[in-house]
Amino acid sequence: MLVLACGVAAYAVHLLWFSTHVPPFLQARIASHAPSLYLHFLGGSAALVLGALQMSTLLRQRWPRLHRWMGRLYLTAVLLAGLAGLQMASVAVGGLVAQTGFATMAVLWLGSALMGYRAIRRGDVRAHRNWMMRNYALTLAALTLRLYLGITLAGLQMDFMQVYPFISWACWIPNLLLAEWLFVRPAGALPADRPARAASA
Repeated sequence: MLVLACGVAAYAVHLLWFSTHVPPFLQARIASHAPSLYLHFLGGSAALVLGALQMSTLLRQRWPRLHRWMGRLYLTAVLLAGLAGLQMASVAVGGLVAQTGFATMAVLWLGSALMGYRAIRRGDVRAHRNWMMRNYALTLAALTLRLYLGITLAGLQMDFMQVYPFISWACWIPNLLLAEWLFVRPAGALPADRPARAASA
């Protein structure tokens, strides 16, 4: 997961610095909404990498202070990228369906980050873990979106404007459902025997 997250983050940063490699549908967005796009790409890239590291049990247990500081950076990155993404959703290609899909994802991304932060502030480690699992599942939409685009455009030779509205929803809904099934369900919940230690996160 960390390798894939770093790969997508590096690709996003590459697009920002080497505009000649930007796909056609992004070129107009960079020209008209450069600040939001840069903030979304940079914040999202940071969230991808930091979030993958935050999933490490070893890091959480051996270096709890580092985990807390990285968590603060992660939430800041999500806040900036989420707000920029919400603005970008209003001008997303693909019409109302795509715009609604990306806007809904941005709202859920920001909302789950807020819920995760509030949970750890009140010392509820289990709720914090579950909310952050949901949140990182939404962060990984950056990865699944590019995966689906590669499959549909390069693999299946489908038309971009036909598949993009569908992908605006498909890139995050299965992620969220999978996280809910694997990690947030009761069988995957964090044991309730260490709330005090992690409550200061």
